[in-house]
Amino acid sequence: MVEVDKLKKAVKGELEVLADEKGLSIVRIKNKKLLTKLAWQLKEAFDLLYCISVVDYSPDFELKD
Repeated sequence: MVEVDKLKKAVKGELEVLADEKGLSIVRIKNKKLLTKLAWQLKEAFDLLYCISVVDYSPDFELKD
């Protein structure tokens, strides 16, 4: 996949592709520091998506002036 190739270049050899098929890639990140950084970025992204979905779909939510 193109995204995996871009990620491999970005992490400079710290990534091992274990499986890559049907749009799903499984990778192993060898550098613990890099793994921790990526994990925090993913957590923040999912937290943001959760907040957006709660705001967008909450039936009690109203915008007030």
